[in-house]
This record gives sequence, structure tokens and C-alpha cells, in this order.
Amino acid sequence: MLMEQDGLRALSPPSERMLDLKDLVLAQWEATVRGTQGAPRTLHDYLASDTFSALYSEIAKSLTLKFDKASLNNAAFAASAHGIKRATQHDYSVSALVGEYQAFRRIIFDVLKHNFLPLDHAQGQGIHDFIDGAIKESVNAFVSVRSAWGERVAVSMVHDMRGPIGAAMIGVELIAKHSDSQKTSDLAERIAKCLAQLEEMTGTLLDSIVFPDGMRHSDKIENFNLQDLIFEIVEQLPTMQASRIKSTMLPTCGWWKRQSVRRAIDNLVDNAIKYGDPNKPISITLDHDEQFLMLSVHNKGNPIPLADQEKIFQIFKRMAGTNTEQKQGWGIGLPNVRSIAENHGGRVSVSSSARSGTSFTIYLPLDARPYLLRQQHYA
Repeated sequence: MLMEQDGLRALSPPSERMLDLKDLVLAQWEATVRGTQGAPRTLHDYLASDTFSALYSEIAKSLTLKFDKASLNNAAFAASAHGIKRATQHDYSVSALVGEYQAFRRIIFDVLKHNFLPLDHAQGQGIHDFIDGAIKESVNAFVSVRSAWGERVAVSMVHDMRGPIGAAMIGVELIAKHSDSQKTSDLAERIAKCLAQLEEMTGTLLDSIVFPDGMRHSDKIENFNLQDLIFEIVEQLPTMQASRIKSTMLPTCGWWKRQSVRRAIDNLVDNAIKYGDPNKPISITLDHDEQFLMLSVHNKGNPIPLADQEKIFQIFKRMAGTNTEQKQGWGIGLPNVRSIAENHGGRVSVSSSARSGTSFTIYLPLDARPYLLRQQHYA
């Protein structure tokens, strides 16, 4: 029989007993899910068990409260937040997300049965309805974020296309001014490379429309020397910009998605040129150990305030004080740099001060195949 304590309704014995079994349910659920999805996922994974712990507590209390509106609202909020978080982790699909809840449902009933906690029909149906509602909220949030992600990739592609288009236009102008056949040939080769890059970006743009998860399926995993790719990027810059680049690099070979990594480096170099002091050099450093590489792009100039150093990795965020009339595009490229790094099992960091300047650093495993192949499997 229920008791009133200080105006609050005490939990019934079934609710209390179900809460006692929470740690057992969550331990079995986490082992099942990690065994199915693979671990670790990304360096920015989080404890999904926190979300399911909250859901489980609401379910247990609802055995007493008859699945009241407050409990359902709390569960909906937690499930929606979980869907949003999973949507930002690119090794997840809708089916993988739903699978988490189905495993949760199955384990709850198995544990309750094996620990002799009987449920009547109404209680059992209430738990099913509770979890079904959580699935609906989570999937809706997941799909909304992934749809927005596809739009973001499309916008980013258009943004990135301006670089090779501008370089090609400069090349055409220089050809018109030079009669030297060798110089003309070199410029024509540079234009051809820029147009090839545009063709690849167009493919990525089309993929972002066809595949709303934002991942480019046609971008193949390749073994290549990252140092050569950086030389290629610098070579295609206009002469005045290329002359500012100073590099200290070790040959660094590994397995990555070439076009994705190129886009990340293009964005970092482009930002260094755009926001750095035009009278100061830009430094590119490439180093590695037995397992990971470190790529850093550094420029002098106005520092990024500490309060803005996370905002700049959010889509369409622009740091305070940026000249929006002369320097468009802040906040489009950097979120994708982070995404590309995390898709490869890595991360990106920024450090910035008036004295030291600004450095963006990408850390990647030399062999990103385990991360990339897992994404393809669960996409």
C-alpha cells in the first residue's frame, strides 16, 4: 500500500525493487551495446549509460505513478538529447540507435524475470509504451540533426569551392599577361589541378544530397604520404600566398580518406591566410610517432578570445570582432575540420594568444581504417 511522506508519494515495493536492479540492467545493457557497435567509437564519445540510467529510473518510478505525464516528459527530454548526441557520432545510424533501445527493453524484462519481480499486464504494457515513446523521440531528434548536417555539408562545399575557383581565375589572368611558353604551361597545369579539385568537390556535394548523414561514400580510404598532399595544396595557392608558407615536415604515410583530409587542411590554411597578419609567415608542422600524427597550422595576428575557441567549431558561429564585410565564411569550414578529424578517430585543438599567435592542430591515427570502416558498416 502506498504511503504519503511529506506530501510526496512513496514508491511502491515493485518500484523500489526495480531501482535496486538498475546497476545490473545497465551493466548488461552497456556490455551488449558495446559488443554490437564496437568500441572505442570516437575520442569524443560519452557515457550513454547516463541517459539510460535516467530512463530506467523514470520507468521504475512509473510503476508507482502509473506512467504519469511528468515521467513521460522527463523521458522524452532525455531520449531527444540522446538522439541528438548520437547523430553527431558518425559511426551511428538510425538502426543502431533503435538497437540500443531494443536491447534495453529486452534486458529489462530478462533481469526482472530472473530476479523474480513479476509485472502485471498493465505494468508490462506501460514499460513497452514508455520505451516506444523514447525511441520515437530519439529517432526524430537524430533524423533532424542528420538532415541539418546534410545541408551544412552542402553549404560547406559551396564555401570551399571558392578557393580553387579563385586560384583558377588568377591563373587565367596570369596566362593572359605572359608570353613565355613554359610559364603558360605551368599555369595551365595549375588550373587543371584546380578544376579537378572542383570536380571532386561537386561529387561530394552530390553525395551530401543523396546521403543525408553527411558522409562522402565515394571518398575512398587510401594509403598516401601526407607530406606530399600538403606540398600539393601549397603549390596550388596563388604565388603571393604560397610564399608566406614555411613548413617543417616529416614524411608521414598512413591510411586516411584523401579528399576529406585535404579539405581539412585546405580550411586550416585558408583561415590562416584570411585571418593572419598578412606580413607574417604561416607555419605548417607535420610530425608523427609510431601511432599518431600531429599536423599544426600556425599564424600570427589577432588572437581568438578564449571564450570563442569552442564557438568557432560550431556551424555559422563567428567570433567577436571578425570583419564580416571583408572576411566571409568563418564558422563554416572549422566544424567540418573537427568532423573529419573525429571521423578518422582523431581530434582537433586550437591555442591562441597575442604573444604566441594562433595554432590549429589535428591529431590522427596513422591507420584510420578501423574507425572509417566501422562508420561504413553502421551507416
